Amino acid sequence: EELFERPNTRYVGNFIGSPAMNFLKADIVDGGVSIAGQRLAVAGSAGILADGPVEIGIRPEYVKVCDSAGPNVIAADNVAVSDMG
Repeated sequence: EELFERPNTRYVGNFIGSPAMNFLKADIVDGGVSIAGQRLAVAGSAGILADGPVEIGIRPEYVKVCDSAGPNVIAADNVAVSDMG
């Protein structure tokens, strides 16, 4: 469960789970995460995360599609759908 939830490498994040983990380029700015110019808060991160570029791994099964803006919501376009059965 720990490897699934918090893999130490991109390889492990991709290898464990089906479908594989998705990765987004992001930046750490003042203890928060910025993805495509959209800022997300990271609980308990103040002073822990150094500013700079990172990759964020997201499991597809944890993504929730919604039609409203709000805190920790990323606006995105769906470019593909795979029927996994």
